Amino acid sequence: MWKIATLNNLTPRQIYDMYKLRQKVFVLEQKHLYQELDDTDLNAIHLLNYQDDSLVSYARIFQEGHHVSFGKMVVDPEYRNLGLGNELLAKILDTINQLFPNQAVEIRAGIEAQDFFQHFGFTSLTDVSTSSKAHHVKMVLNEAD
Repeated sequence: MWKIATLNNLTPRQIYDMYKLRQKVFVLEQKHLYQELDDTDLNAIHLLNYQDDSLVSYARIFQEGHHVSFGKMVVDPEYRNLGLGNELLAKILDTINQLFPNQAVEIRAGIEAQDFFQHFGFTSLTDVSTSSKAHHVKMVLNEAD
């Protein structure tokens, strides 16, 4: 079951689940010590995918300058290799098309996910950069002509 909402429209339990999953993967599993909770959450559209009562995948979409972006894309380690990453990205792109039609989509992708995003039509714009000890590359979605 998908829940797509702003932070103000999420229940306290959904917010708790969101931060718990993000911390589980980005801070504990990937060992990135940084302020995981940030102000972008306040204005983002949050996509939460539940199976039964478990949050299995999550991402957020937000306006950034003259383009739309998304991030914090995550699948719970216990639910990986089930196609949920593909399902999540398809849901992200569908939501962007509905809420932000005709806007450019630009992301900062981890270098290990570059091929994954290229499969969905993204191309790299920059060389690898480092932030918070993570390696990222700027990518843009190329729309079909």
